[in-house]
Amino acid sequence: MSAADQPAQTSTVRGTLDALVQTLKRWQFWLLLLVFGAIVTLAVQLISTEDTERYGLENTALDGYAALARTLEDQGVELHRTYSGAEAAAQLEETPEAAVVVLHSSLHQPSDDTVEELTEHAQGHPVIWISPDAMLLAQLGDEQAQVLPISEDPQATSSQTMLLEAGEDCAIEAAQSAESLETTGEVFRTDLSRGGSCFPLSPQHPDAGSALVETEQGILFGAPDAFTNREIVTQGHAALALQMLGQREDLVWYTPSGADAAGDGQWASPTELLPDWAIPLTVWLLICGLLLMLVQGRRHGPVIVEPLPVEVPASEAAEGRARMYQNADAVHASARALRAAALLRLARTLRLGPSPAEAVITEAAARHTGRSVHETRQLFDITHIRRNTDLVRFGQQLADFEDDLLKRLGHAPRERN
Repeated sequence: MSAADQPAQTSTVRGTLDALVQTLKRWQFWLLLLVFGAIVTLAVQLISTEDTERYGLENTALDGYAALARTLEDQGVELHRTYSGAEAAAQLEETPEAAVVVLHSSLHQPSDDTVEELTEHAQGHPVIWISPDAMLLAQLGDEQAQVLPISEDPQATSSQTMLLEAGEDCAIEAAQSAESLETTGEVFRTDLSRGGSCFPLSPQHPDAGSALVETEQGILFGAPDAFTNREIVTQGHAALALQMLGQREDLVWYTPSGADAAGDGQWASPTELLPDWAIPLTVWLLICGLLLMLVQGRRHGPVIVEPLPVEVPASEAAEGRARMYQNADAVHASARALRAAALLRLARTLRLGPSPAEAVITEAAARHTGRSVHETRQLFDITHIRRNTDLVRFGQQLADFEDDLLKRLGHAPRERN
């Protein structure tokens, strides 16, 4: 590339960037509106009360319990949903005859005090513990509890189902009515059984593990997927759910959460309540912010020492002011500056003295160019200038008018850059 082509390329790139900046400024209102709308949409999604958690009573997805909840309500059962042991205890004080369901997950466990209270409640009222997790069994008093896969095939996947029969030794009426259970995942083996076990993994070996066990703490059910919207109509799942959960008019549905930690008088750590990706994302954003600060605050070159006062050529000052007007999209202010400069030059050319009135300048210019006074005044009118194209056209008309005046006076036209 030749040296002559480099300035042209630089000018093209600069012109493209300037055009992009002007476009962004022109559309900044709509861009801000779009960003604001995205923020509002995200906020609505975050504060949405729609139940999307697995086994949620209002979750209408395939892994939700919405169908079960609606069926229980149609049968006259009033559901009381709680997320902490304290709320469950308070609800039991209001409805002491209610049955209790503890939907346990591996993420949160009920407190020991809550387990003790529910164990006492189970002496006279139904308490159903729903979880395939051995951690719950250990919390109930069986440290040797085991979670067993439903299939002996090591190549079997967690989505593979197995049909389990209630069994001859099953003494739970709800399981006898259901007769069979098609479950996925795992079952548990525990020594807590006091009233028998149902749906054994192997009918010939009842000790191999069961999906439903009756204990002093209540009924332990290890196949929560059986009550989901996808599986509730399979085999005897509906009969098992209605007879096991629909025994009382009130049903306290307790799902342990992070609120249990704060309920024991211990402050829950905020990090425990955040999703796993929140902390890495926060650290990454802090690193990006520090890098951005370093990039924006770096020195672009050595400090230039110049003697004071600094002399700035008039052309550079005028160009800098023009660029400021351009960046601010100040079309009307630019038109006023062009008009004032043109009137000043015309007054000097026509030798009208210091600070002549605008009307005097336009009348004298009209007389020397042969134009009408009205046409000359219209030439200097800036009320119609709204866009950059109008400003360029206005500047060209002023320049042509000055050149015409200079020619009529016998002077050479001005040089244009």
